[in-house]
Amino acid sequence: MNADLFEKSKLFIDNARGTMGVLVNSITVYTSFLLEKYMVEEEQQGANREKYGVKILDSFSSYLTEEYGRGFSRTCPI
Repeated sequence: MNADLFEKSKLFIDNARGTMGVLVNSITVYTSFLLEKYMVEEEQQGANREKYGVKILDSFSSYLTEEYGRGFSRTCPI
């Protein structure tokens, strides 16, 4: 086989993997934004309810961790 084929194939794969990483990170950030927005607008009805919010976050974190595994603790971004 041609060495040029291997090098170009490697470039295509590396480029695709890099693009996928950026895409996944963007989707993760957007999902976190939507979850936070929903919690403030729907669950808290726009009010600043600190104690209520902490309780909801703890419960929500436990639920998401059970459903999806690690990465949903209060100290980790989604």
